[in-house]
Amino acid sequence: MKKIYISLLALSALFFTQITAQTVIIGNDAEKQISGAEIIRMSNLSSIPEFIQFRPGSEKDLGNFQTWLHTTFGLPFNVGLKQLSIEKDQLGMLHYRFQETINDVPVEGTMYIVHTKNNKIVSMNGSLFNQLNNISTVQNISEEEALNSALNYMNGDVYRWQSPENEKQIKEMTGNPDATWYPTAELMLAPAKGVFNASSYKLAYRFDI
Repeated sequence: MKKIYISLLALSALFFTQITAQTVIIGNDAEKQISGAEIIRMSNLSSIPEFIQFRPGSEKDLGNFQTWLHTTFGLPFNVGLKQLSIEKDQLGMLHYRFQETINDVPVEGTMYIVHTKNNKIVSMNGSLFNQLNNISTVQNISEEEALNSALNYMNGDVYRWQSPENEKQIKEMTGNPDATWYPTAELMLAPAKGVFNASSYKLAYRFDI
């Protein structure tokens, strides 16, 4: 199965490779940047740090995380974080994974992991953008039009949902009589040509074909 991204402006191939420059700030200099921080690692892609570690006794409350993030980095109201998972490690720490959203549309390639102990944030790391809020999330082509573009790009002779045997197989595998291989779109913001910076993101449909 191949994943195809159809930009609402253009068809883009994605290659997930990006080289970034990093700056590490420690000690009092970190404290001056972010209250309570003892280590900060910045990249050239965003003003939101790739890594923050807080001093013992200065950890942030987990319950105020999103409010703290918006206030500290001046994020607009339409920038959100969608919780993807929670993992508990052998030390009893909980690790929360989030994906950035703009107007509830997920931003491909973003992830922020918040590491907590006793509901206090010990550190956080990942990639978030702070300059995507002005990107339009209004579709200018329909899902059907996007799928037709994807199929024209693939130029296949036959697809799995067109095979009665394959359609029967997925129904049996899932135990769902309505299951189908017919692709459905996922709306997202994706980086054109795999360039992960704020200016390269476009609204796109993603299909598994």
